[in-house]
Amino acid sequence: MSVKLNAYRPAIALVLPTLDERGNLEVLFTRSIQLRDRLLHEGVDIHLVVADGGSKDGTVEFTQQAITCLPFIHLVALGRPGYGLALKAGINYSLDILCASHVAVLDADLSHDLDIICHFWMNWERGIDMVIGSRFSGPASGMHGSLPRKGLSYVACKLMKIVSGAEYTEFTNSSRLMSKAFCNKLLDADLPWETKTYVINPAINLFAASIHANVKEVPIVFAERAYGKSKMKVARYVYDLVTYIVVNRLKQLERSAHRNAVIRTSG
Repeated sequence: MSVKLNAYRPAIALVLPTLDERGNLEVLFTRSIQLRDRLLHEGVDIHLVVADGGSKDGTVEFTQQAITCLPFIHLVALGRPGYGLALKAGINYSLDILCASHVAVLDADLSHDLDIICHFWMNWERGIDMVIGSRFSGPASGMHGSLPRKGLSYVACKLMKIVSGAEYTEFTNSSRLMSKAFCNKLLDADLPWETKTYVINPAINLFAASIHANVKEVPIVFAERAYGKSKMKVARYVYDLVTYIVVNRLKQLERSAHRNAVIRTSG
């Protein structure tokens, strides 16, 4: 049976949204034992939350089996696809059930090294809302994969940096460590959780920029997945991303116009 996080030390819940990731989870769970030992040595408790969006390859069954041996692993099974919904369910579970003080997110396909969490924690400072892993923040960062995917990520991040006016360089990557307070703001915000593509990731970073959240970047190297096929539907993702950017920008202009009208009226 799963157990709660230790209430007497800093506690991280690592959310892993999954869809047919059975082949990667065996390696990930094995590595997570070493990660947990390392963090416990630093006085930090960590649990894994597998948030599954309707896997058909035995991901749920394998996770249930792993929980019997590794009680720091938890499962939230939605039974229907949707990356954003799985992520939201995982965050809710982390806060409501595990009472985590921090929530981390990584891809479950091994494109993110689990040791990233240690780097995130080492870079955490008082007053920070979110630490994000960036593929574009200097020589220590990078990205493996096809040239079109690299180009798409680079252009998308550049575009959103211009639109948001944010100082940071990363918008589309999912790796992050967030405070409980920032997570609660996310859950209350009007974000595209229902969208089945990965547009929720840039939406989170754009939201952070819009509320002037204290965000710190840590350079990472993004690797290609170890097993299985990517769930990225490029055309749909680009459509959802452009739509969200345009709608978000129009909402910003509307709010700005409303504030100006109130100022003129009160003056």
